[in-house]
Amino acid sequence: MARYLPDYDLFFEHIPRTGGMWVEKAIEASGLNFVRWVKKQPAWICRRHALLAHYWPSAYEKIKYKFSFVRHPLPYYKSVWKFVADQTPGRLAKLRGLHKSRTWLWHPHRTAALEYQEGMSFEEWANRMMDIYPLWYTRIVDLYLGPKDGEFIDFIGRTESLVEDFFLAMEIFRVPLSNQAQDAIHALGRVNAGKTSAPADDSETINRILSMEREVIDRFYGEKLEQRYYNQLLNSATYNSKEKDLG
Repeated sequence: MARYLPDYDLFFEHIPRTGGMWVEKAIEASGLNFVRWVKKQPAWICRRHALLAHYWPSAYEKIKYKFSFVRHPLPYYKSVWKFVADQTPGRLAKLRGLHKSRTWLWHPHRTAALEYQEGMSFEEWANRMMDIYPLWYTRIVDLYLGPKDGEFIDFIGRTESLVEDFFLAMEIFRVPLSNQAQDAIHALGRVNAGKTSAPADDSETINRILSMEREVIDRFYGEKLEQRYYNQLLNSATYNSKEKDLG
């Protein structure tokens, strides 16, 4: 669900599964004046994750400042799989655009829901997504942020440093936060973590995701950051990091 801070002409673009619900809660906890732009949105678009362009074509020019967050492709794929695995049959039908009432004709994870079958493992789902929708996550990022050489978002933080980057964004856009507001934000903890357990790492699937989504990794993380998240995320008995060329 988009958040707009009219006093600072600042818009938060919410890419799903990147910590956006925490950002929404942080804005609410800050005590700042904000608007939920969902009220201006057509019913056929998923309320929480509409693109800024869904409101009006020239919105990118009308709003002075915009910020968003991205996530490393590995935890992103895992988070989306957990998300679709957590859904009830009725909710999945809505995500797929097949529900007979209140159907969303546009949702960024519609394809993810369409390709998921009950009981499907992460490896099965992830490989199916990469077979049918090459560069799937790269395409999502481009929709929300613009292409590599044409970004229309002024500040792009990282989910992996969510709290620090949120405060950095507020500082950059000169949004004052009282000590009380900062304490309230620090006290939030995790938001929207989901119920399904994280999948075990499979070296073949991991390597394929990293190769497929290389553009996002190079664009937002770079070699040093990627190595750090490698160390955090890929510490499994089935994976030998020496066999992977991080290039």
